[in-house]
Order: sequence, then C-alpha cells, then structure tokens
Amino acid sequence: MRTTATLLTALAVMVMAALIYSCSTEDPVSGGCITAFDCEDGYSCIGGECVNNGGGGDTDKVDDADLPVGDDGEAPDETPDETTEEEGPEEDGLTVDDDQPVGEGDETPDMVTDADVDDAALCSGVTCGGHGTCKVEGGVAVCQCYEGYQDKDGDNVCLVNCANSGLNCGTATHDKCDDSSGMPKCVCDPVADYQDNDENGTCLPTCAKAGLTCTGGTCDDSTGTAKCTCTDTNYQDNDNNGTCEPTCAFANPSCALHSHCDDAGGTATCVCDDGYITPPACTTCDTNFHSDGSGNCLPNQGCQPNNADCNGHGTCSDSGGVPVCSCFTGYTGTYCTTCATGYQDQSVPGTCLPDCNASCAQNPLLVCPDSHGHCDYSGGSAVCVCDQGWENPSIILPVNGTFCFGEQASPAPECSDCKISDPPPEYLATGCPADCDSNPVITCTGDCYYHTDGEKYCKP
Repeated sequence: MRTTATLLTALAVMVMAALIYSCSTEDPVSGGCITAFDCEDGYSCIGGECVNNGGGGDTDKVDDADLPVGDDGEAPDETPDETTEEEGPEEDGLTVDDDQPVGEGDETPDMVTDADVDDAALCSGVTCGGHGTCKVEGGVAVCQCYEGYQDKDGDNVCLVNCANSGLNCGTATHDKCDDSSGMPKCVCDPVADYQDNDENGTCLPTCAKAGLTCTGGTCDDSTGTAKCTCTDTNYQDNDNNGTCEPTCAFANPSCALHSHCDDAGGTATCVCDDGYITPPACTTCDTNFHSDGSGNCLPNQGCQPNNADCNGHGTCSDSGGVPVCSCFTGYTGTYCTTCATGYQDQSVPGTCLPDCNASCAQNPLLVCPDSHGHCDYSGGSAVCVCDQGWENPSIILPVNGTFCFGEQASPAPECSDCKISDPPPEYLATGCPADCDSNPVITCTGDCYYHTDGEKYCKP
C-alpha cells in the first residue's frame, strides 16, 4: 500500500489543479491551459493549448505527449508510478506502495509545478475591472483586456477605450479623444494648434494658430489664451487686452494746458488735470472747482464756522465757491480787517469805533475855514479837542455839506471860532478878528469864521 505521505501529495496536486482551473475564464476546448485539468474530457494540455488526444473521455488519462521520452525519442516502457517496491524507488524520501492505486484508474494525472502555483497566487484577486483576464508575464500579473477596453496606465483595471467611450470630441471643439492615461477624455488637438494651458476645459488657438502681430512684445499662450506680452519698455499692455501700445513717454503726445498724458487705460492719451474737464481743451472747471478769473480752476472753499473767514467783523458767503465777506459797519477789506472811513481802532486796537467828526482838523478847499482841533483817543473814544484859543462855532453843518468844496468837509468845521475871551497866540496882541458882514455870501480878504453870536468874522 502507498504511504500516507503519498496520498497527501496527490491530494495537494488535485486541490491546486482545481484552484488553477477556477481562475481560468477561457474556453477549455479552444482556449489556453496550464494543466490537463483545464481541458475537457478527451483533451490534453500541450504547449498551453487544449489538444484532442483522440482517446475518449477519460479526464485523468495522460497523453503520450505529456510523458517523458528517452534519448532515442521513444517513450519508456514503464511509467514512474509503475516502479515496484523491489526496485526501491523513493520520492521525497517516501516509499510507494504499488498495491495502492494513485488515481481512480491505472494512469498518473498531469503534474502541477511550483511555477503554476506561483502564477495563480499572483493573479489571485485581480479582476481586471470585470473587462479582462489576468495573466502573468515576466513574473508580474497583467490584464488582457477584452475588445473595446484598455489598461494603458497599467493599474490592472480595464476601462473602455476611446473608440467605445462615446465622448463627443471633434473639430467643433478643436479636441480629440485620448486614452493614453488609462481614462478616455477629450484633449486639445496639438496637430491643429489648439491648447488648454489654463485647464478650464476650453481649447483655444496656440500662438502659432492665433498669428498675432506683437509689436513691442512676443506671443504667449501659457495662460490659456494667446496674447501679446510686452517685452520692449517703450510699450505697455496696461488694459491687459493682449495688445502692446506705446507708453506715454514713447508716444509723447502734445497735450493742452491743464492736461497731461495717461496710458493707464492701455492707450497713451491726453486727459485733463484735476479740476478741469472737457478734453482735449480742458478749459472748463469740474464740479467743486471755480475759476479764478485767469483760466485757472481752484478748489471750492466753504466758509468757516462763526464767520471766521471775516474775522468776526462780517458775514461770510461761499455760494461762488470762495468765501466772500459782507463787512459790518465800520469795517472794510476783503476779510474785514481794516476800519472804514470815519472809524478808527486807535482807542481799542482791532475794534473799529467812530472817529472824530470829519470836520475836526480838516483842511478845507477854497473858501472853507480851517479847523484848529485834533482828535483825542485817550478816553476810549475819539473826541475832537480844540487848540488853545479856539472853540466850536455855534453852527456846524453836516459833513459833505454843499457850502464848501471838498470831500467830507464842513462849511463850519469844529474848532473854527476864535475864542474872544482867550484868543489864540496869534491874536493875543490884536484880539480875535472883527465881525464880518452878516451876509452869508461875503467876500473876506482872509478866512471866514462863524462866531458864537452867529455872526461871521473874517481873519485878516
């Protein structure tokens, strides 16, 4: 009888053969095989193909082509399994009992090699995505994809190829199908000079296809759109429209007064300065600007609080774009900083108060008498003080009276009467002049004065 070890060996061979058979998806008749267990009854595995051995349906029968041959090319008379116990063959140190059959019949099954076992292990779990079969090549499991599928990225997953992908790639979109990455997809057709360098899914012409004339620069399509990139410092593309235009410095246009060249918009052109509008002349003042009367536009200014523009001595108005003062009584000037005629600030600096009467210390014209007085501000207000020996006449006509000729001159000025009781130094010896004729239109050889008695006197 055969030993227990021999039976275990045979059992292992049968299990491995069944495992290999289960991995094969090929037709067992016309497809590939590894052992005879991969073929139907009556077929043997020869050179990886199932070949009819012409012997009927015994699946365990070994074809003569599977048996070893001698040096003369003939098969030996006896098989290794028929060696008698007396001959003492040993296999892996175990004695074979010739009384115990190895198989169900008298014939030996095909042997499974270690290489077959290793190949089966490599393909274990490799499904090829359900669209191919696993095969070991060079010790590596690879997928043989079914027709219409491919595994160009070598990840052992068969995906549909371009021909069967259904992708709508073509001339309308300037692209074509490509499955070289293992996944079919539409890519821009480089032969037709189209690109998608920004990877936004849109194929646009390359620089070669676009045919741009880039004066002052070179064509660049790295951003996905072919456009000119300015390389000459005399050119710019400030509006980023892919066209190089001369800079202001290079174009040097002739701009009118109150305007300047600007190329920020992509084209060198003359624009108005701040405060001016209506190019190219730029002669009109913009909103919130006003003309100074000389063709210049100045920013509008508003009145400061509390009429500070008028120094507190007038009312400010800025309706014309510049503060304008309307001065209070006694003040004058653009900003009301000086005293008007008839007012003074000697008694209180900075504050315009009434001055002495205009007839005090006047020098009248023609026949108007002189005044012998002066203004005094020591008391806080202007007072006309008569010189020694002179006093005010009894009648003093209003300023700008018609009797005398001269601006703001009174026909009877203050301090114009000779004081009879205390004559001035020039009349100490003779006394005040004698009384004139009471006729108001009197011709005197000297100056004429009104006296306190209402009569006129003539100065010799």
